Amino acid sequence: MQPESIMICSATLEYRRLAMNKLLILTLAIIAGGLTAIQGAFNANLGKLLNHPLQATLISFFVGTFGTLCAIVLLRAGLPPLARLTTIPPYLFLGGLFGALFITASILFIPKIGVASMLVAALLGQMLVSLVLDHYGLFGLPVHPASALRVAGVGLVMLGLYLLSRPGIS
Repeated sequence: MQPESIMICSATLEYRRLAMNKLLILTLAIIAGGLTAIQGAFNANLGKLLNHPLQATLISFFVGTFGTLCAIVLLRAGLPPLARLTTIPPYLFLGGLFGALFITASILFIPKIGVASMLVAALLGQMLVSLVLDHYGLFGLPVHPASALRVAGVGLVMLGLYLLSRPGIS
């Protein structure tokens, strides 16, 4: 076999490996998204049974924290050293607060507009902000320019939200 052929075969195998890796990651992301829909339904019911969305949010985060602690123990990941935590920019800890706001919004809005409309509206918000974050590489993220296709993707999500939530659709 010629060296060029070996290089082409190697590049083809590498491309296939990367494509399969990306397919696996996308599949796992879809599964995680599906679990988010179930989480929203569970949390909405929990909020109804507890008569307050913040109580349901607290329970949800407590159970999530307990599950995370179990995973840390099972995987022997350990807790981060306090010295390292003090070097992290404080705004990075707001992710937990944003998560609590999202859970609370889900508990409040799912009974009114349904799981699909809530999650597509949330997805639209995520995509709009993500385009800006990616385009400018904010918060130290790599730059991914907002191409016409990416903006069109957001437009399709807007159309999907309209179709899911227009009058006459429950």
